[in-house]
Amino acid sequence: MAGRADSLRLVATQRVIARVSQGVIAVGCAWVLWTLLGNDPRWPVGIDYQIVVHAAARWMSGGPFYMLYQLAGPYGVSGYPVASAPIMYPPGALYLFALFTLLPAFLWWAVPAALSAWALWRIRPVWWAWPLMAAGLLYPRTVETFQNGNPAMWVLAAGMAGAAFGWPWAFVLCKPTLGLFSLLGAYDRRWWLALGALVLVALPFGALWEDYARVAVNLQPPSGFLWHDWPLAAVAAVAWAGSPGRGRARWRGHQPGNGSVGLVDSRVDLRRVRLGPTHPTESGGPSAGEPRDQRQSDEWHVRQGIRQ
Repeated sequence: MAGRADSLRLVATQRVIARVSQGVIAVGCAWVLWTLLGNDPRWPVGIDYQIVVHAAARWMSGGPFYMLYQLAGPYGVSGYPVASAPIMYPPGALYLFALFTLLPAFLWWAVPAALSAWALWRIRPVWWAWPLMAAGLLYPRTVETFQNGNPAMWVLAAGMAGAAFGWPWAFVLCKPTLGLFSLLGAYDRRWWLALGALVLVALPFGALWEDYARVAVNLQPPSGFLWHDWPLAAVAAVAWAGSPGRGRARWRGHQPGNGSVGLVDSRVDLRRVRLGPTHPTESGGPSAGEPRDQRQSDEWHVRQGIRQ
């Protein structure tokens, strides 16, 4: 009985950690929304959104997408007005940027936020993932990303969708500095199809890719610039790693319901040993709706795993 009580206390502690982390994330999101509504004049809102939409409108009217000084030689990343700020995104991002020359601005924030929240609801990560995700979301650069309307918000949404479904990880490649995270979806053959689709839709930009290569070579980034969005992408990676029956278990060949023993099954089996009988199959026979053979019993335990 002592072992059972200890295990129950451990489960309760894990639940508290997850709930507190969720509360911290909710408070952080509420504060960011407060600043986006213009209630705190100390925080500029939407500067990155204005830059990329202005660049798309300029390109659609026949002007350059990348600034001429970016093509001429070395350049920095700060100190420019919106109309002449440098653009460091690949040409394929124009599909998104050009679309928002027509759509209302609030959707720039609302769509990736809603997609990320929906994917997170689908994933339902295990308890230890929540404090790590809270740390990534409250990292100062991540908060600035949402306040400024940086396109990295869309990368987070793609990563969260990738954590839930696999193949959307391919769209993380739209921000090359985060491209390494995209490989988390490579186990899914649909990821390769999505990658092929990205290549096909990028082909029409032709010579603009040559300009992008020059822009990338001429960039003189400040220290840490190339990886300052990694904590944001790590939020999706942690959600992927902590998704029961999905995520990292798929790299080990585990698929939910196939009867194999994967990472999630191992965790649940350990809990089963420590807590003892957890359903009627183990204590005297199944009742209506309960599993009646070993495979169904294993699947039943997976479904009963701790999901926060």
